[in-house]
Amino acid sequence: MILKSAYALVIAIRYFSSNGICEGMKESELQRTVRDYLQIGMNQGKWYFDRLNSGSVLVKAGAKVYKVQLCREGTADFMVVCWGDNRCPKCGCGFTQNTQVIYLELKGTKGKQRPEQKEFQELVEGQGAEYFIIRSLEDLQEILK
Repeated sequence: MILKSAYALVIAIRYFSSNGICEGMKESELQRTVRDYLQIGMNQGKWYFDRLNSGSVLVKAGAKVYKVQLCREGTADFMVVCWGDNRCPKCGCGFTQNTQVIYLELKGTKGKQRPEQKEFQELVEGQGAEYFIIRSLEDLQEILK
C-alpha cells in the first residue's frame, strides 16, 4: 500500500497502534515506523530529528574510494530536538522553557543494549540530554506527547 499523504500515514499509524499491530515488530520495521512518525512531526514544526548511523562506509568518488567515518559505535538511532513549547519528556509536567535534546535507541521486543550503547547513554544523560529505549510506536508517542 502506498501512502501519498502525511494525513493517510497518520491514520495508518493510529490504526496499527490501536490494534496492537506495532507491538512485537522487528527492529527494522520499528525503525521505519518511528522515522515516518518523526518526519510527520518535523513537517508540522513540532521538532527536528536526524537518523544517526554509526560505523563507517566506503564512498567512491571518481577513481578514488574514501572511507567515511559515521557516528561512533554505540550512538543512539535517532536524535530529536524538541522546541520549548512541547511537553516536558522527562516528567510530562507543563511546558519546558528550553529546547530539549532526546536520543532514541530502538530495540525489538527482546533486544538489549550493547556496552557501547550504555556508555553513550551515560555520556548524553550526563550532559543533560534525555535517552530512551523505544520498543514500540506507543513508547515514542508517550515520550513526545
